[in-house]
Amino acid sequence: MPGHYSNTINSHLRGKLGEIACARWLTTNGVRVDPIFRDTSKIKDCDIIAARDTSLRLDVKTWDQTYWDEMGRCVAANQLSKLRAKADGILWCVSSPKLTSGVVVKLAGWSPIADIEISPRRMTGPKGRRQVDNFQVDNNKMRPLSELLAALDR
Repeated sequence: MPGHYSNTINSHLRGKLGEIACARWLTTNGVRVDPIFRDTSKIKDCDIIAARDTSLRLDVKTWDQTYWDEMGRCVAANQLSKLRAKADGILWCVSSPKLTSGVVVKLAGWSPIADIEISPRRMTGPKGRRQVDNFQVDNNKMRPLSELLAALDR
């Protein structure tokens, strides 16, 4: 069943910018990064494998800041099992609505899959369109990026 996410060049670009920003941030923080997102034959795999003492498989979800409060930090209930099989956590990103030269992507936090599984289940989506059954991580339940770095040091 289709969700309410636009399958447009703009939405794919936003996602790609988020992946690049996360890979750059991790590398800057001394993390070895395997940027799986660069290999188009691995589209169904996690986006990034991040490693220090231990490694984590990470997916990246980047939202337009316009929709962040209402629909951000969501994982469709029917996609959770696939996400659990391919990733250990999600890096959550936010960007401005217009993707122009010099756009900034903010890394807002991260969530291990276990946190997503216990997040509230909500019907989300724009008014007047079909609602989607999602697990939605509350803003105050996202973990800080310092905890991601600590998890990689275990």
